Amino acid sequence: MLLVESPRLRRRLLRLAAAAVVCLVAGLVIVLIPNTNGKQKETFSNEPVQRVVLERHVPVTPLRRADVNKLFDAFVPAAVERHDPEAAYDLVTPTFRAGASRADWRKGDLPVSFYRPRGHTFHGWTVGTSYRTTMSVELFLQPRNPKDGPIDYSIDLRRLHGRWLIDSLYARATYAPVVSPGPPKAAAKEAPPATLFRQAKGGLMWILILAFFSLIVAVPLGFFTVQWFLSRRRRDRLATEWEPLPPLRRRR
Repeated sequence: MLLVESPRLRRRLLRLAAAAVVCLVAGLVIVLIPNTNGKQKETFSNEPVQRVVLERHVPVTPLRRADVNKLFDAFVPAAVERHDPEAAYDLVTPTFRAGASRADWRKGDLPVSFYRPRGHTFHGWTVGTSYRTTMSVELFLQPRNPKDGPIDYSIDLRRLHGRWLIDSLYARATYAPVVSPGPPKAAAKEAPPATLFRQAKGGLMWILILAFFSLIVAVPLGFFTVQWFLSRRRRDRLATEWEPLPPLRRRR
């Protein structure tokens, strides 16, 4: 106890504790931080260096838009409406065919959902991305039958051998049919006298019911109010009529 109370010993103990903490932190740093002394294993290869080249966006020129419009005007009736699936076989890339033969497309076995669009030209598409040889667009089609809903296709295009071809196509979203409003409803006719009489009779009945329940509450409340008022008047009258007796004198 005497040693701990010595100022010199306390200073020495604090220095030892600080040194121990520094040694502990240094040990944790050595254990947790990976070794970077240059002795790590290196791997060499004779293959050419792979470089990542970011493709540059290009604008959609009028000529490119006209080519895509022509492609959709031919592909939608041939493939989507199934008018001539064999002709649509030449409007897609080999990736889109996925190994299917021309005979398969002729029989209608193609990866395109059936849909009957409105109109004969299909230029209502918007551009997602546009590069030198690839494009991503969205084609919106309205239904020919009002009972069907619109459909939105996501389409990838690729330019091969100087022509734009469809590389992938799938229905991005389908919408509910647009219901046209019906003829305006005729104004409500005036209620016949019998209906008015029944309405008045029903209202009178509710008034009588409310008045009955109000009397159940009001009558006892009025009775107790009157009794309290009469009792108070009686107490006030007695207080005014009563006179205190004179104090008695004590005989000597």
